Amino acid sequence: MSAPTSQGLLIGLVGVPRFAERALEIEERTVSHRRRLTAARRELETAYGEGELLAAALRRLARSWCFDDVNALIDEHNRWFPIERNLPLDPATGEYLPVLGRTHRLERLGPDWAAAAITAS
Repeated sequence: MSAPTSQGLLIGLVGVPRFAERALEIEERTVSHRRRLTAARRELETAYGEGELLAAALRRLARSWCFDDVNALIDEHNRWFPIERNLPLDPATGEYLPVLGRTHRLERLGPDWAAAAITAS
């Protein structure tokens, strides 16, 4: 058995890091939005059947859906995650370097995401 690390001791004292809590909140809220969009699609299918009326109603639904709750968390993530995780900076640009080939930034949810979620259900 190895000796505890200082990072492990801090996590034990402080609890789950904020970036981890926030990631779970983002995932939970995203799943909730997807579930509610699916339910709204079913209601619209019942009301409009198939065809252009349904397609127009689904487009309106996607454009009007409010993602303020999850987007606030995504904005918080994009601002604080690099600092919380001490991500490396490119000295030439001052930008955070990709980790494992990916940017740390999450995309905000909006009409395009809603339309994709609606059609995937």
